[in-house]
Parts: sequence; C-alpha cells; structure tokens
Amino acid sequence: MIRLREWFPKLVGIERSVELRIGEGDGAVVVPSIPDADHAAQLTREEMTAAVHYIGFDVGTVHAYAFRRVPVRLVVTHPQYREEAELGPTAREELADDMAGSGAER
Repeated sequence: MIRLREWFPKLVGIERSVELRIGEGDGAVVVPSIPDADHAAQLTREEMTAAVHYIGFDVGTVHAYAFRRVPVRLVVTHPQYREEAELGPTAREELADDMAGSGAER
C-alpha cells in the first residue's frame, strides 16, 4: 500500500501514455491508446491516477492483417514509467482475430 501511495501521484496520465507499435524502426505504425471515456470521467484526477484503467486502440483491418506478420510491441511512454513488451505470436494471432472478426483470413 505504501508503494501505491508513492506511485499513484507520479503516474497521472498513464492511460494516455500507452501505444501499440506495429512493425519495426521508422516504418512502424504507432497506434495511441484511447481511454474509455466513462471510466476516465469517473477516475481521472489531476493529483493521482487510478489503480485500473480501461483503454482501447483504434486498429483497423489493415493493421489486424499486419499483426499476424510483423512484430508488435506494447509501449508505455509516461515520463515516470517507460516500458516495452513484444507480443508473442499467439497473442498477436488472437488479437488479429478479434480485430478482423471471427472469420479472419490468415
């Protein structure tokens, strides 16, 4: 609990500091997070962040196709917390299916 009290004020705005990077290098497509409006209205404060945030990404079918073929990274760019994680093939495949619908072409 003490660590939460330390970090919550530092992480204000983190819900707007998450992005997907589809592809590599200068050719990567960057898709910024979109905080859920209802959730943000209830929980976002200027002095402290919430423990849970609901975000989405506006990823079209072209990007869903790319999810299956190129590296995809989840990136946090908040000034107080920077982190990246590459999505594995199974996660990319499942997300691509979700984005393209159940009959997605492979």
